[in-house]
Formats: sequence, structure tokens, C-alpha cells
Amino acid sequence: MARNIVLDREVAHRTTQRSVHDKWIQVGIALTLLTTLLIPWAVIYPHGISGDVWWQLTVGHWDLIHHQILARDLYSYTVPHQSWVDIEWGWQVVTAWLQEKIGIGAIWLVSAGVIDLAVLVVMARLRRRGANLTTVFVLSIWCTITIANLYDKARPVVVSFVIVALLFYILDRAKKENERWLWTLPPLFAIWANLHGSYLLGEVVLVVEVALSLVADHIHGERIVNPHLRTKSALLALIASFLATLATPWGIRGPIAALSLSSNHQISSHIQEWQSPNFHNFGYLVLIGIPIAWVAISLILSDRPIRMDDFVFTALLLGASLVALRMIPYYEIVWVGLAATYPLPRLKPTTWLLASTIWLTATTTLLASHLPPSSYRPAKDIPTTMVVNAARTGRLFTSYRVEDWAVTQNIPVFLDGRVYLYVSGRPSILNQYISLTQAIDPGRILNRWKIDNVVYYHPSPLVSWLRLSPNWHLVSTDGMWSWFKRTNRITKMGARSSPL
Repeated sequence: MARNIVLDREVAHRTTQRSVHDKWIQVGIALTLLTTLLIPWAVIYPHGISGDVWWQLTVGHWDLIHHQILARDLYSYTVPHQSWVDIEWGWQVVTAWLQEKIGIGAIWLVSAGVIDLAVLVVMARLRRRGANLTTVFVLSIWCTITIANLYDKARPVVVSFVIVALLFYILDRAKKENERWLWTLPPLFAIWANLHGSYLLGEVVLVVEVALSLVADHIHGERIVNPHLRTKSALLALIASFLATLATPWGIRGPIAALSLSSNHQISSHIQEWQSPNFHNFGYLVLIGIPIAWVAISLILSDRPIRMDDFVFTALLLGASLVALRMIPYYEIVWVGLAATYPLPRLKPTTWLLASTIWLTATTTLLASHLPPSSYRPAKDIPTTMVVNAARTGRLFTSYRVEDWAVTQNIPVFLDGRVYLYVSGRPSILNQYISLTQAIDPGRILNRWKIDNVVYYHPSPLVSWLRLSPNWHLVSTDGMWSWFKRTNRITKMGARSSPL
């Protein structure tokens, strides 16, 4: 009898210890989850609005006001009324509507909130893979920091991060549970095609799934597994998803425009995010190298089999990231699936609590160190007053980042973030813009477009040329920007352009 009482007390004591243990783990998990979701806000919140956000909001408001999709250029003096296929119209309408209903906070809500959604989907996928909580949170935090630092503005590409994460989640469920999950792909692709052109990446993923299903019987090995779809199911999913991408206002012109944009040589030559990472920047070396090192070390130290689909997709997106900087977030989202095969050691409750508290404190301190933005303001480095004053006295040329903002003021621009509008013709508007900024025959280009004012940052080749030209005089300058105004009448196209 006494022995049974002692045993009962020991069981009760162990149960109590386990309950306390579980509570501390739950507290640590909650704090870590909160911190992970705060990271995008801490990175994005301090920034003003800049880049493509300006013209996208302007076009979105136009669509809402006129109850139609803008299909011709209204904002430039170089390609006025030129037709264009706006494959991101859905994103523009949604962000403009949110900005009207919520206010300026909508911009940060969309940027950080969408990245948070992507991270939550990544977490769900890792947990379904059986990864322990330590592994889930370490990989999710890495993924969050990567995406938030590379894309810290409300651009439509961020929604593609969510959809790519969802795509791989759905494929996992289809392979492991039921292929009926594949029927969620057509509506997903239909939504994707109306928000951003990266749905072409989704089509490539499904093509690879078809290929993996075809070679499944030929892949053997003790350390290789190849969970795959049936070829018929993968092929039907591919066809149905492609047809779904035609459910846009543009029909077949949508995929053609998206493919033309992603394969345009001028864009890849001049736009940084379409170029290879500069590995002189240590950050890019870390973003690319750590995932490779993680997998290599795991393969050496672990005898767990590697999933062929994870390996193939990680390798393909690694190659794509070496070609174009903008592919790195997709690489990180896919890589964590491969990394989860090799779990990290489990943390003790006290370690969980300490680590999550420190991490939460650091993140909230960074977030709180910036006052909330109170107005619809551009980034600090945009010379708004100078641009408005210059535009009142004649046609204006300035940096395309500034011209994105000028669109919101109904100021006709030379070129803005809709670069795909400016790549036709010989020489194209984009090439003329690059030549002008580098002071290559600037007089001819300025005369051709009858430009009366130039607002440009210094030091730069263009500002140096303008300072020496007798046809231009300096109106005003600040620590970063200078405003020049033409002093003479516009000469003929063949006039001498050199001031010397």
C-alpha cells in the first residue's frame, strides 16, 4: 500500500514537471513566433515610400476611379498613349484600395504582412515535414530576414513569395496524402496571374514535377528518395494551371508580356535586381553561401536520405539566383525544405525562453526606435520641392526613382519604374536614359525631347556636364541634388552637344 502511494506521488511529480516543462516551451514558442513575425515590420517600418510603389498606387487609384484597367500610358512624354499590358493590375488596385480605406499604414501593412504570411506558410510546411520546433524557427527566422532585407517595400513581387510557399506546401500534401490537393492550383494560378508575373516560375515548377514523375522509376539509391506525383496528375495540373493564367483581362497577351519582361536583355543589363549578385557585397555571399554550407555539412554528418525533389528545386533556384538577384528569396523559401531534412538539436525550456526574450527585445527596440510615419511621404532622399518647382517652368528630366514619385503629382516624366514600356525602339528610351545619366551625347538627347529642366543628384557625370555647358545654368542645389535650367532655345538635332 505504502509502495503504491510512493509510486503515485512520483508519477504525479513527473506529470507536474512535464506540465511546467510544456508551459515554458509554449511561452518560448509564442515569443519566438511573435518575434519572427515582427522582423519584417522592424526592417520595413522605418522606410519612407520609394521606388515602384508610387506609380503603382497612382495607377491603382486611376483604375478605382474609372472602373477600368489602364491600358495606355498617361504619365510620360516619351511614350505618350502607348499601349501596355499591366500584368500587376490586381496588386495595384488592392494596395490603392487599402490605402484609401486604412491610410498610409496600408503600405507597411501590405509589405510586412504579406512577408509574414509567406513565413507562416513556410513554418506550416516545415512542421508537416516533421521538423522539430528549433529547426522550424531557425529556418523561418533566416527566411524572414532574407526576404525583408531584399524587399523592404510594398511591391507586387512579395505576393509571389507567399504563393510560391503555398505552391510547395500544396505539392507536399499532394505527394504525401491525396493528389486532389492539385485541384487547388488552377485557382491559385489565376489569382497569381492577376497580381504578378512570377507565375511563370510556378509553371516551371510544375514542368519539373512532370519530369520527376517520368524518371521516378530510374532513380535509386540508399540515400535518395523521390516522392513524386503520378505523371498523369502532374501533367493535368500543369495544363490546368496554365489555362488558369489566361483568366486575366489580357488573355494570352499576359503570359507573353510576362515572358518578354523576364527575358529582355536591356532590363537585365540595366536593372540591378535582374543582374547577378555582386559578391563583393558580403551580404550576398552570406545569403547564397550559408544554405549551401548547411546542406553540405548535413550530408556529411547525417545518414538521412535526401529528397530528390528538394534537391532539384534548390539547385535550380540556386542557379537562377546566381543569374538574377531577385530570385534569392525563392531560393531561400525552397531551400528550407531541404534543410529541414537535417534537424537541429532540441532546445531546453530555459534556453528557449532566454533566446526568444532576447530576440523579441532586440526586434521591438529596433521597431520602437522609429516614430510612426504620419503622412503620405516619399523617401527622405527625394527632392520633392525642387522637382515640383522645376516642373512648373517646363519639361523635366530627373532620376527614375524621383520620376516614380513625380507620376503622383501629374508631372510628365522621361522614364519611370514601368521599364518594360521603355525598351522598344532604337535607341530605346531606356538606353537613352542610361546615355543621358552617363553624359554620353547629352545635348542631343536633351534637345530631342525638348527638356527645359534637369534635377539630378551629384556627383554624377550628367551634373558635371551641365556645370560646364553654356546652355544650362544652376538654379539651386542642396547636399545631394542640383537643379539646372536651360538658358538657350532648343537647337536642331544635329547641334553640337559638347560644352567645350
